[in-house]
Amino acid sequence: MLGFELEIKGQIIGASMGNRCVSIIVTKKNGRFTIKFSGSDFTINESMTWYESELEIGDKMTITIKNIENESAPIMIENIEVNSCSQENHVKIMKEVEKREFEELRQLLIQRGVALPV
Repeated sequence: MLGFELEIKGQIIGASMGNRCVSIIVTKKNGRFTIKFSGSDFTINESMTWYESELEIGDKMTITIKNIENESAPIMIENIEVNSCSQENHVKIMKEVEKREFEELRQLLIQRGVALPV
């Protein structure tokens, strides 16, 4: 499944997208940089973190969008409190995203001559 692979400090961490929101965020607070690779899966009301660390000057990282065959185990999983209104909104957003992704893939297949325009 399509997702992100983060290579940092000799580690390779991978997480697939699926029905999740996945993010890799670098922040600076009190003069210190941190990186967090995390995501939320609203279909099961869970938030997970795959990687979190301080960054030092000279640290290098590579983020690759790729097919993730073996997802890394999360270092933390938390339940998300979701009210029905936000759950309904999430489902609506996910349907819109899926429609857009489907249309993008359909257009790519048409461009490559694998599918016919409707």
